[in-house]
Amino acid sequence: MKIELPDNINLDYLDKYILSILIDKQYSFSLYNKETQSVDFYYTLKSNKNNAFTDFQDLMFENEFFTSTFGKVYIINYSDRYTHIPEILFDEKDKESFMNFLFSDKLEKILSNTVNETGIVTLHSINENIYDFFHRSFVDFELTHYTVPIISYLQNIESSNSKQMFFNKSNTRLDVYCFFHNKLQLVNSFDCNSNNEAVYYLLLIWKQLKLDQMNDFLYSLSYNEEILEILKTYINKVETLEYHNDIDKNVPFEIQILWNT
Repeated sequence: MKIELPDNINLDYLDKYILSILIDKQYSFSLYNKETQSVDFYYTLKSNKNNAFTDFQDLMFENEFFTSTFGKVYIINYSDRYTHIPEILFDEKDKESFMNFLFSDKLEKILSNTVNETGIVTLHSINENIYDFFHRSFVDFELTHYTVPIISYLQNIESSNSKQMFFNKSNTRLDVYCFFHNKLQLVNSFDCNSNNEAVYYLLLIWKQLKLDQMNDFLYSLSYNEEILEILKTYINKVETLEYHNDIDKNVPFEIQILWNT
C-alpha cells in the first residue's frame, strides 16, 4: 500500500523527525517533528492480527521513505508477555529463566529495558522474525516495551499524595500502575473490551491494595468520560492526567513521553 505523506513533510529533511513504530495487534507509526513539536503524520494499518506483521512489512517495502535517515527511531513492543524485576536481582544471562518461570507458553526472543531512575528492569518477549526484520531495516533504533516510558514518567511526578493509581484504557486493554511514596508497587495489564470490565478491575485492585476512597488519587492517562463518571461514585479523587493537550488524541500516552526524553 502506497502512503501519501502530507505536503508539509519534506522527504529531504526526515532527520528532523522521530519515527515511532508500534508493534501491536494492529501496527501503526507516527512522524513527530522535533522542531515544531507537532505530529505531522499518524497512521494505523488496518489488518487481521494474524497478518499484522506481514502487512506492515509490505507497507515498509512499498514506501521508500522508511529507508531515510530519521532523527530517532523508536520501536515500541506491546507484548503482553512481560514482567518487571528489581535491577539489583537482575543478571542478563538469567532473563530467559525469569520469563520461562512466569509464562508456560514458549517465548521467543527475550529483551530487557532498564527503567530510568527506578531500579527496575523490564523483561518482554518479541517474535524473532519481527526483531530481525527491524534490525535489518534500521541502522540505529531503540526497542522498548510500552510500559517502560510510562513507569519512568509516573515515578517522577511530584505529588503530596503518598498513594496513587494510574490507568490507561485502550480499545482492548487496560493497564494499571500503582505507586506508594513514588515507588512502584504494581503493574498489571488485562484484556478488556468494555468500560464496565475496566471499572471492575480498577475497583478490585483499589480494594486489594487498601487504598483510601477519600484521600488517595486515581488518575486516567486517557480521557474516557463514562469510566471516569462511574469511578467518581466510588472514589473521591479521580482525575485525567494528560501529557500534551495539543497532541492528536489518537497518539498513545507512552509515545508522547518518548518524544520528549
